[in-house]
Amino acid sequence: MTKKRGNPNWGKPLGPVTPTITEFERVVHKFKLQPNQLIRSTRLRDWASRNKSSKYIPELLLEAWGFEIEQELSIRSHPAMFIALDGDNYCVRKQPY
Repeated sequence: MTKKRGNPNWGKPLGPVTPTITEFERVVHKFKLQPNQLIRSTRLRDWASRNKSSKYIPELLLEAWGFEIEQELSIRSHPAMFIALDGDNYCVRKQPY
């Protein structure tokens, strides 16, 4: 008997997509930070310096903290979040749809 080739689910609708949060959002929640506290948080900055190559961290925060951003990895946005400059504070907000 010959083996069937290809993906049997090709063209079928996907099931419900469950929203997930990034590790960055998880850490912000764990540290109990408000959006206007992100740029001044030394704990978040330390976490970001350790994880900037392996976790999603908003690029505007990395730039504000003076971290170098590798252009090959640069996406300048995230599908679920964006960074807004609110006065002197950077705020992470959900993407408006």
